[in-house]
Amino acid sequence: MARSFLSFQYIKWSILFFSPLFAGGQDSLSTQYQHGVNTDLWQGGLLITKETRSGMHLQLRDQVVSSRLVVSPRVDKWKDEHQWGFYSEKIIFPSFSLRGGISGVFFSDHQSGYMKDILRTHTIGVWGVYTPKTFTIPLGIGFKEDSRFGKTDQGISYQMGLRWPTFSVSSYEGSVNTHWEEDHLTPRKNRDFLIHVGVHRQFEMGTADSLTYRHTLQRRDYYVSEKGEIESRREKNHVLSNVLTYGVSSHVQCRFLGEVSSRDLQIYTVSVSQKGKLRERQDFSLHGLVEWMLKYPHWEWMLFFSRRGEEQKYWLGPPIPLSPFSGSSALIMPDNRTEWTSLFSRFFFQFSERDSISTLAHLQKLQYDTPDQENTDDRDELRFLGELKYGHVFSPWLSLQTNVGFRFLHLIYIHGKRSADNHKIRTFRLSSLLSWRFSSVIRMTQAAEVLANYTEYDYEPLFPGIRSFAYRKLSLEDSLFIRCMTHSQLFFQWKLELDENGKLLWHEWLEQKLMDRHSVEYALFWAYTPCPGSLIMPGYTFYTRKGYRYSETLGISQTVPRKDQNVYFHTQGPAVKARYRTKQFDFFLSASATVTRIQKGKKQLLHRMDFGMHWIP
Repeated sequence: MARSFLSFQYIKWSILFFSPLFAGGQDSLSTQYQHGVNTDLWQGGLLITKETRSGMHLQLRDQVVSSRLVVSPRVDKWKDEHQWGFYSEKIIFPSFSLRGGISGVFFSDHQSGYMKDILRTHTIGVWGVYTPKTFTIPLGIGFKEDSRFGKTDQGISYQMGLRWPTFSVSSYEGSVNTHWEEDHLTPRKNRDFLIHVGVHRQFEMGTADSLTYRHTLQRRDYYVSEKGEIESRREKNHVLSNVLTYGVSSHVQCRFLGEVSSRDLQIYTVSVSQKGKLRERQDFSLHGLVEWMLKYPHWEWMLFFSRRGEEQKYWLGPPIPLSPFSGSSALIMPDNRTEWTSLFSRFFFQFSERDSISTLAHLQKLQYDTPDQENTDDRDELRFLGELKYGHVFSPWLSLQTNVGFRFLHLIYIHGKRSADNHKIRTFRLSSLLSWRFSSVIRMTQAAEVLANYTEYDYEPLFPGIRSFAYRKLSLEDSLFIRCMTHSQLFFQWKLELDENGKLLWHEWLEQKLMDRHSVEYALFWAYTPCPGSLIMPGYTFYTRKGYRYSETLGISQTVPRKDQNVYFHTQGPAVKARYRTKQFDFFLSASATVTRIQKGKKQLLHRMDFGMHWIP
């Protein structure tokens, strides 16, 4: 069976290769294996740090990830990744340290369905870090080799920066962080630039002002075909934000937020045969928020109003064949403008030691417009979310929580061609949770929820057929916890779900049921802790789900309702979980073997396992 060199045997080889170092004080060693129905995942990690007698710090990192997808009994698809690095650091002077390192990355993907994506990167470099009393200046230069699609690019890589965490400007305190990194991999270039400046002032208790500016540049050149065609992705971002917090009193506080941001994304082709800009996207947004908070010993209230506007403009070059790796494929939307207006309120009141109530309301309006007359996606959306929660403590052993919720969405298309898709969605939810504690040995919780979702089309009476539909669901759940002995506990869980959906006549409040389903789930586990830090938990799980489709058939003189089973899924089997943890060692295991049957097919035995270990000597 053909596959890449990074297999399970290679992972074992990596761990055994470093085994002589284990006795020398390595920091950590970890491994994990997961087995699913048709997937396998192996992970291995190693971290070793040393300090020589001369004061030099050494570090070795190695991480391996390999996954397998079983497509058929004779076909496996793999995805492998290996990252490693060796680094050293020496303090030359109290304010200057010298660092060096070499690292590598290997990545191979045979699961995506595209061309065999193989990437190898090796980097070696030297860094100097100058750290006076108030700021830090890192400088670095190195050599990088990058291979992909059988092409190897080499060149110089360098970086520099400035980190100034605290400085004073008049009565304000500020900070600066800037970083520049560039790779010259002929014929490709990669670049990263960041500058972040912030100033802050605390006037008096509860009152403060802050201003931040952030600017980033990024360039990535990448191959999009085995022929050597190169695309260049170049992005610029600017964000300027101001936050003013004002303490009206010890119980009342206001907050004002203003933010301006812009983004410019361009895709170029830099191949020898063709050069020029392919696509461009420009974003500009404004955001404003006003928040009002009241806080007293027994109640709290928060109210905020927010408005945000965003404009996107696209420039599309001449049409060219796109590669699956091309960054141009995402830049094909029309110019558009979107506005959000939100009003939010949250209230909490503890009106006795045993009773509390809280409410939440959120109203939002969205407007999406495009200047393109051919585009029919212009729309308005009105959304509302409301919740009411009530909690009552009957005694130290008994408590109840009740939640009532409502969601509403009204979507309206501006163009008449799409008006038939205008619709409203109403969702109602009622839930409760009852917690019993009969004693320190027995605990039980009971949960119930009713959910109803109704989708109504505005102009349905004008068109043939029924598009509106309803969905309803009932959930009941019980869980029981019993402490049998000092080191053992028994846990039992039961869950029932009933749901249905069908066609809906909202104004007549009638439903034609199309399908219903019901499922039952049981789980029984016994947890045993033989010693501190250890856990062994064997158990058994049972799950079944059945579904029925409703239809009508023509009889002699009238239609006859018909009910046919179209869903059947059943699974049951033993499961076990185990864990052992100390300060230096952590081991866990989760495994199950279930007999599964779908519809009228044959029973199948399925195994799942998750195994992991982490060692810190």
